[in-house]
Amino acid sequence: MRGAPCRWRSCGSASSGPSTPVHSGPAVHRRLPRAGRHGRASLVTAASAFVAKLFPLTRPSATLRELYDREPEIARVFPPFRPTLQHMIAATTAGLAAIH
Repeated sequence: MRGAPCRWRSCGSASSGPSTPVHSGPAVHRRLPRAGRHGRASLVTAASAFVAKLFPLTRPSATLRELYDREPEIARVFPPFRPTLQHMIAATTAGLAAIH
């Protein structure tokens, strides 16, 4: 809606970058102190996307679990959730820190 006030604490403006409904916490700020609001929001957005992609892969349906029991080599293709997510977030953090 045009002209509506921003509902989010981290809304951007014409001078500060695009609007985003993300408010990064202290942990993100400590890891990316020079990234600015947009850079920290990028990390939070990337982490959310990683979770959205990994979570369903690590929670297969009953039918898929049966297949994995019969064909364990197929199951090995899907990574464990937590270590994979931690690795992806660490790699993204390092990349963002390098460009900011």
